[in-house]
Amino acid sequence: VRGAEGGLVGDLEHRGGNPRDLSGAVERPVQITGKVNKEVVSVTVNQQPATLSGNDFTFEQFFLHEGVNLITVVATDSYGRTGSASITVSVDQTAPIVAIEHPAEGTVTSQSRITVRGLVNDAVEGLFADHEPAVTVNGIEARVADRYFIASGVPLDVGENMLTVTVRDQQGNQRTTTAK
Repeated sequence: VRGAEGGLVGDLEHRGGNPRDLSGAVERPVQITGKVNKEVVSVTVNQQPATLSGNDFTFEQFFLHEGVNLITVVATDSYGRTGSASITVSVDQTAPIVAIEHPAEGTVTSQSRITVRGLVNDAVEGLFADHEPAVTVNGIEARVADRYFIASGVPLDVGENMLTVTVRDQQGNQRTTTAK
């Protein structure tokens, strides 16, 4: 993130990966580093003092939470003038929730194929994905829209069958549920 032209705060960095979209094994706490483009006497990260060394600053123990995190850096020079820069960082380490609505557990049918439908919810607080999560039923790709899924033509064998529904979000978080 760049501060205002001629401002005090230069680049705000996060080491490793895309700082705006973190998923998988996010290290908590994270280290925030950056540079100021003028001499300053203090730097804060979300109102907590950072370590200043020349034009570089470090904040060692920033705790990210699941969802949207706003990180604001404020630099102050010896005249009391301030400059700031902010970045929004999103963390998603939660697999989507999935529930089978049809067929009901223990359903008996003479059909060789069945339609499976249910609910899928990938809502992490403050995050609204551009894409629906991917859903498969016994390896058959389901259509997903508006938090519902439907998989048509799922093959059945004679006797008891296990339906395995797997859902995966854009960040790779995955959950599986089954029904007989």
